[in-house]
Amino acid sequence: MKKLCFVLIFTLLIGIFPVGAVNVVANENDAKNVVVNVTPEKMYYDPELDANVMSYTVDDNGSVTYLTKAEVDALSANQIQEADSYFESASSPPIVPWVDYIQWYVFKQKFGPYHYQGSTIKVSRDLIAPAEGGSISVSINNTIEEFFSAGITSAAQKSAIQAGVNFSWTKSASITETHTINLLPGQSGYVGFAPYYNQVIGDLDTYANQGVGYIGTTRNVYGYSVKTTGLGEADGVFKFIEY
Repeated sequence: MKKLCFVLIFTLLIGIFPVGAVNVVANENDAKNVVVNVTPEKMYYDPELDANVMSYTVDDNGSVTYLTKAEVDALSANQIQEADSYFESASSPPIVPWVDYIQWYVFKQKFGPYHYQGSTIKVSRDLIAPAEGGSISVSINNTIEEFFSAGITSAAQKSAIQAGVNFSWTKSASITETHTINLLPGQSGYVGFAPYYNQVIGDLDTYANQGVGYIGTTRNVYGYSVKTTGLGEADGVFKFIEY
């Protein structure tokens, strides 16, 4: 009788949860298998880091594409360098009331978004090859944050820029991966990551209540929204940095 009950329950469960559905869940939870082969012919000298590096990108399936120095340089060749910001006040300085005085901001996007490659940051521990060479697995878990030009410090200013752009702004995104680095004998280094951003340029108008109105405009304001992959992770280029 007990065996018969078990068979009936198992049959009902199969009817409710098809085998195909279980397989789909398992596949969706599989982590990316990122395998990186560090070889001399893929290395080049990076003057910014003053080190030999090997650059690579990882797609949504975990496949690795190795980049030459020319390809990495091309990704940052057309990005816009920041110009100095400056404030233009209204013709008559406003009289600030004593109580319940509120300022707000309106961002007017003029240019962008442009592709911008950020500075390389260290995202792994130090790696030292085994005596005869071999594989080392390293966990990469970092969060890339938005940033703004100097002088944009208040939450209200940042919110105005986020709301005033002509695309979907991303405040932050994470990288959570495990890379298996295949090293040659004597090699050592670490993994770096140069994140990608959407760069915008515009003007930030300042207003106030209680009859004050328009106060002035900060020209040449820059905002940097984090670029993401199809999986919602931070996008960018990885670098094995040798030392």
